[in-house]
Amino acid sequence: MMRRIVKLELGAVLGLALVLTGCQYNGRPQATSLTSGPAPEGSWEIGTGFQYSQEPIWGDTLVGLEFSPVASEQHIVVYDLNKRTKVRTIDLPEGRMINPPSIYGNKIVFDAADREEYIRIMASSKREAPPNSDIFLYDLDTNRMRQLTDEQHGQMSPRIYGDVVVWLDARNQQLDRYPPSLDVYALDLKTSKETRITANTTAEGYTQLSISGSTIVWADMRHADATVTNHGSNDFRYNNEIYAYDLATGREQRLTDSPGNDWGPDIDGNRVVWIRQADYQKADVFTRDLKTGEETQVSHSGYADSVVSIDGDRVVWTDASSSQGNTSNDVIMNGIQPGSAIVMTDLLTGKETQLTPAEAGKVWLWPVAQGGHVVFEWNRQIGGVAYAMDLP
Repeated sequence: MMRRIVKLELGAVLGLALVLTGCQYNGRPQATSLTSGPAPEGSWEIGTGFQYSQEPIWGDTLVGLEFSPVASEQHIVVYDLNKRTKVRTIDLPEGRMINPPSIYGNKIVFDAADREEYIRIMASSKREAPPNSDIFLYDLDTNRMRQLTDEQHGQMSPRIYGDVVVWLDARNQQLDRYPPSLDVYALDLKTSKETRITANTTAEGYTQLSISGSTIVWADMRHADATVTNHGSNDFRYNNEIYAYDLATGREQRLTDSPGNDWGPDIDGNRVVWIRQADYQKADVFTRDLKTGEETQVSHSGYADSVVSIDGDRVVWTDASSSQGNTSNDVIMNGIQPGSAIVMTDLLTGKETQLTPAEAGKVWLWPVAQGGHVVFEWNRQIGGVAYAMDLP
């Protein structure tokens, strides 16, 4: 079963919570101190236990989260992709646990929750609201950190573009709805004006939020089948659709209208990419040109997995056709050794380039492309290992 983007965001926080509570988590594998072996041709290893968001790169700068299970500590790491080395470590707000940061220019944003509250909620067997996480901003030039939100509900998965920060917000959440629905909010850093983007609480809480220029995109639940109340996150019957909102005009636009489940959008300029789920395993990558309205199918293997990311004319995605979509951690833990590969598609030529090998036992997931670079992960039961590559 395909895992959703929420695992990418929450993996580092969950790792720390599980060390402290002894709970088991059958999601993204947690950090270990084991080494990985040779990197795919043209790539290099960043390290084990390095967690990143869906918008972690600006130029040659990569930001992520390092978690030490021995010391039960988290740190934001600034990594130079040109020098291929870690150049800075940033301490976190005291008593907080965070998710992997996003970056734009010299600004890093992340969400942070009270450590004790988060551990309590993670250990609870009840359906509870997300912890009261808030959005923080760190300026790499001034080395100053400030808190952007102070509201008594969860603000999560922040993204930043220019002077605008967007995030998923739980203040209007309905706990009786599954999966949880959230709102999209935006904050103008120049004016300190906060805006609710979604008129109703319909943003799907287990998916990607992305911004480019003045356009925000997300997966929306308003057309979902309310009778499908307990299902796998890749259930095609759920029927999410992709929506966009233009901050400059205040106009909301529905981008998809398909019987499949559209989720995981990413945007760069006028192009939006996402994954369309056809059934429990089969899925493909699609793109839409916001200027022309043209929708195009990008992948044709039928087994697009994990996440999709766009950088200019290049789209990177996971092709799990060699394992027929079976790349989830429960499959790996049960001893089955599937394979998956990271693939790049050139939207101008339609040419596909396989960036990592497709071989048994090598599950390559979570590709994110920005600034001519791509980061991805070798996913294993004993821990994920992050790699980087310059895009050809």
